Amino acid sequence: MISTIKQEQVRKSQELQSQLSQCNNALENSEELLEFATRSLDIKEPEEFSKAARQIKDRVTMASAFRLSLKPKVSDNMTHLMVDFSQERQMLQTLKFLPGKCIVTWELSNKKSC
Repeated sequence: MISTIKQEQVRKSQELQSQLSQCNNALENSEELLEFATRSLDIKEPEEFSKAARQIKDRVTMASAFRLSLKPKVSDNMTHLMVDFSQERQMLQTLKFLPGKCIVTWELSNKKSC
């Protein structure tokens, strides 16, 4: 069981590291795109500005940041710590108790009465 837990931990760490790397790459690409957009605001010629605007639109459309899922690919559901008590529950439910002579009731004075 310990080796299974360790293997799962390694797998989850690798998945999270991969997702973190993808997010870092998307962040770098987004920063570059913002810098390009900021520089293109200084363009004076309409044709050059239109060309830059089309490039920005194309880069935004293809940007990996908009295709990333920010949900973690792994979660710690702790299934290795789960216990199944269904057999014990079934055994308890099949118990048949003998009827008693009287029903014990507790009153406010804590005295039994039958």
